[in-house]
Amino acid sequence: MRRLLLVFLLASPAALAESFGGLDIALPAGWQRQEQAAGLLFTRDLPAESGRRNARPGRAMIAIARSDVARGDFDTAFTAWLRTPEQLAEDRRPRRREGETAQGGRFRIEERSGGNPTMRAVHIGLEREGRPVLLLLLLVNPPREAGRAARADFAALVRSLHLGPDGTGLVPQPPAEPLEGHFTRMATSLVPNAFGGTDYRADMRSLTFAPDGRFASEPPPPEGLAAHCATVPRDCGSYALAGGTITLREVEDEFGRFSRRTLPLRREAAGLSLDGESWRRVEPFAAGTRLEGVWRYSFASSGSTAFSSGSVAVERSLALSRDGSWRRTGWAGASSTSEVGGRRSGVTTSAPRPDSSGRYELAGHVLLLRDSEGREERLSIFRGDPDSENLLVINGQNYLRREGGKAP
Repeated sequence: MRRLLLVFLLASPAALAESFGGLDIALPAGWQRQEQAAGLLFTRDLPAESGRRNARPGRAMIAIARSDVARGDFDTAFTAWLRTPEQLAEDRRPRRREGETAQGGRFRIEERSGGNPTMRAVHIGLEREGRPVLLLLLLVNPPREAGRAARADFAALVRSLHLGPDGTGLVPQPPAEPLEGHFTRMATSLVPNAFGGTDYRADMRSLTFAPDGRFASEPPPPEGLAAHCATVPRDCGSYALAGGTITLREVEDEFGRFSRRTLPLRREAAGLSLDGESWRRVEPFAAGTRLEGVWRYSFASSGSTAFSSGSVAVERSLALSRDGSWRRTGWAGASSTSEVGGRRSGVTTSAPRPDSSGRYELAGHVLLLRDSEGREERLSIFRGDPDSENLLVINGQNYLRREGGKAP
């Protein structure tokens, strides 16, 4: 196993392939592929960052071990895999995470860094029908942006692996009595901010269930849950019902690692009770609904430390009219002060948001805004209160109706 990386480094670039060892592999363009006795190697040059002194190019490598290289049980094989490369084998502060694959097998991730030249490694172990599938991303002298792009390519490759016995990925099993629809609850919290203070937050949490066994911790996406889960898998998961409980499996990171939690479930007239918390069913808007008024979203954050203070504020307004027209305005501002050596300095800035307007359509949980030039924007929308439109949650943000506000 320790000689595996050396075998890979001696390989020469070749053409890109789509399958290996019974696994379908979807690798983004720009990588060179070489198949070896020990496995597959994909390599890519990372360009140096422009505008930085002494910037150097880097190198990215993705290795996938053959199944016969991964000897022993899952943990034994993964521990051996961690010895590649040897320069990082003794990192005493690795970042470790565990979870499940889409099919319920084990999923281990360990990240290490160090060495000279600088190296960063992401080791991944996936369980497929009781056997380990081992992958490695190695970045050498990684420039910041190019290194992030290489990591994103590696994450996409890992998510593309179909580990099921029939070569399929996540295929939820439809429950016998499935859940369907959008449910919400208000959650409040105090959170630290970037200025050394704390912010009070009141958020409308969302759960959207589909009868095929999928769910998302988001408002109903405008493109539909299935299409959204295909493009943004991290927002989605699967659910199963059994004996008054619900088991939620959620994607935790960009690699497609799942977590699992089982909660008490009770169906109620107005919605659901999950783990003792009430979730209200949100009724969709009827097709062709028209609204009248001005709704405002605002955000402000401030704080101070011994030698500095700062604040930021944002406001957006959306006016909707019963004749089908809309208008959007807004602004943002920020200020900061600091004291160094007894001298105080500060800066304040603000800028308006360009006004925009056009025609809108409202149906279900989708608000379609079409501007005067024909450009379209689809936003998720639902009522924050069941019997009024004083609070609209638009793309996850709370818009309050402004008293006396009139639509254009």
